Amino acid sequence: MAQILPNGLIQFSDGQILYSDTPVDGQRFMELQELLPRINPVIGRSAMVGFPFISGGGGGGGGSPGARGVDGQQGVTGPQGVTGPTTGTQGITGIQGTTGVQGIQGLTGVQGMTGPGTQGVTGIQGVTGPGAGAQGATGVQGATGPSTTTYVFTSPSTLTTSDNMLIPWLPGRDQNVTTVTGQVKTAPTGQDIHVDLRIGVRSTGVLAAPFTTLVITAGTLTATLVFGSTLIDSAHFLAAEITQVGSGVAGSDLTVEVF
Repeated sequence: MAQILPNGLIQFSDGQILYSDTPVDGQRFMELQELLPRINPVIGRSAMVGFPFISGGGGGGGGSPGARGVDGQQGVTGPQGVTGPTTGTQGITGIQGTTGVQGIQGLTGVQGMTGPGTQGVTGIQGVTGPGAGAQGATGVQGATGPSTTTYVFTSPSTLTTSDNMLIPWLPGRDQNVTTVTGQVKTAPTGQDIHVDLRIGVRSTGVLAAPFTTLVITAGTLTATLVFGSTLIDSAHFLAAEITQVGSGVAGSDLTVEVF
């Protein structure tokens, strides 16, 4: 059955909305026939008379769809409310007070007079004395002394007389040596440490007999020996050799310096 929607349109049972160009077949017309008397009884009766198949006649052709009903008049718009009063009147600004009279500025006092006085006279500059005497002659420079070379030898950790040649052998520098010093990390016990100093030939490696021996006394760590001046030229080298170690504790980490 057709129904009237809340917006005033008519909708058939098949969901079709009735507009002015909507085709109306027998089924839809029957639904309108049932709906129109509820809308307006007068229109409903007229519609029913106007279609032959409603009055029981033969199978005539389908009639044209009925005209759309007249829209109702729009209700009168209610009167607009009165606008409230505007903002109150601004108060009057008070009159500004009169500016007071400016005081009289004081007078500047009279400047005092400058006292009398004569500027002193500048004295006469003294006479410059006679010139200084002639510079003395530069003295004769003394002869430059010989430079000093230090030969340093070190040993293995524990001292022995089998691996006894201190490394390295050092080539001569055409200079004289006069002093030898020695120091160990661990002092010998039982007997002293002996270190022989020898000169060798660089071209052959042949060593001469010791020219001096450094002795580090048992129980001590250092020793120094001054000997006669000995030349070590560039054709020779200097060697140090351990010939005796401690009998209890041999001693360790020997360093020998010759200069």
